[in-house]
Amino acid sequence: MIDLQTLLDTIEQLPSEALETVSQVVDRRKQALVEEQAGRQDIEARIAALHAATAHFWEGFSDAEIDEITADMNREYIKPEDPTLFAWLDDLPEDER
Repeated sequence: MIDLQTLLDTIEQLPSEALETVSQVVDRRKQALVEEQAGRQDIEARIAALHAATAHFWEGFSDAEIDEITADMNREYIKPEDPTLFAWLDDLPEDER
């Protein structure tokens, strides 16, 4: 991998046509980073909404009842009818799923 200063020095020596190509590549990379960040914020907003919606879900249940319900829910996997609804989960780091 080339170090940053070498890259900058090389860019300084480029003719205008090549410099335009570099500019286009940089613009595409910047746009990809903006889209990536926006996607990340969208995921975080969805998770926050889910947490808010379920904040009081377990109120009124004893620990034993929660354990029983959780065990029942984990006993059988039900495949969603539309798997694309949960595709955004694949973008999350493993420890945040």
